[in-house]
Amino acid sequence: MDRAVARSTSVDFFRGLALIIISVDHVPQSALAHLTLHTYTYCDAAEVFVFLGGAAFWALLASVALLSILALRAGTGPCAVGE
Repeated sequence: MDRAVARSTSVDFFRGLALIIISVDHVPQSALAHLTLHTYTYCDAAEVFVFLGGAAFWALLASVALLSILALRAGTGPCAVGE
């Protein structure tokens, strides 16, 4: 595979933001902790982090599946007939 794969920086940004919020939530008596999800809901940034990790994995699987389908239709895939 010699093509460069585009990476979604928005998913990486929000995963990093979720990690920062997780760190803020674990500081006892932090003034910033009152502004996070943990104060107002039953969930916190850990669930957001896991969801974004799953979304990134799904995007990877979808792109690999699409590339495999296109390669098979072009006759250049690993299961191509006549190789």
